[in-house]
Amino acid sequence: MARAVQLLIEYAPRPPHESGTKDTASPEVVEKLCTLFAHD
Repeated sequence: MARAVQLLIEYAPRPPHESGTKDTASPEVVEKLCTLFAHD
């Protein structure tokens, strides 16, 4: 499962953006992700 997720997000050791954690991602990116995966 972890390898599938890595492929899904196209993780690479040197990602082009600093959004790998909630601490480094912008608030807008965190909010968007939470909205995309929200369950009612």
